[in-house]
Amino acid sequence: MNKRIYKYELGNDEFQLIDMPINSKILCVQLQRGIPHIWVEVDEQYRSEGNFPLVGRQIYTVFTGDIIPSDAERYIGTYQSEEGFIVYHVYC
Repeated sequence: MNKRIYKYELGNDEFQLIDMPINSKILCVQLQRGIPHIWVEVDEQYRSEGNFPLVGRQIYTVFTGDIIPSDAERYIGTYQSEEGFIVYHVYC
């Protein structure tokens, strides 16, 4: 079973729906050249079988002090922008 790491760019929206391969595992969030991204481990088994189904994953970005959405299940990480003046926390 082969695995790869993909990345997806995030906006600063509170809620985003990102299509990614089924059975993917979100690893972390970080800034790359000042833009937030999530890195995702993807099982390539489905691609080799010619069936690469996608699933919409809900990503939530909240500021420090904001209410975390009740359906956010897992904390992914925190990143800072604007030289540390704005801090974001990302959940899925």
